Amino acid sequence: TDAFEILKNRLTNAPIMNTPNFEQPFILELDACEYGVGAVLTQEYEEKKYVIAYASRTLSTAERNYGATEREALAIVWATKHFRPYLEGNKIYVRSDCKALEWMRTAKDVT
Repeated sequence: TDAFEILKNRLTNAPIMNTPNFEQPFILELDACEYGVGAVLTQEYEEKKYVIAYASRTLSTAERNYGATEREALAIVWATKHFRPYLEGNKIYVRSDCKALEWMRTAKDVT
């Protein structure tokens, strides 16, 4: 329909979508639910937020048995691998609504 095409166009073109600025840190915004994980790669500078890319995938049958915290952790690992060409060698911030993963923010080494 026309409304869907307009929305799709606005979400995938400038000023919403932007090319990466490798001088600025990247932000991975993540979420997970019963059936999938999603991520938005963004950057914030010049008092603006820029979307670089969107990604999502469905969970496997086994992954659907994970608890909420495990699904959120899976989203972090999956998105980091998915966006590796952008992230490798650059500063990264992770945004997740999962309070159980808050410890990662202050951990010295999460490997």
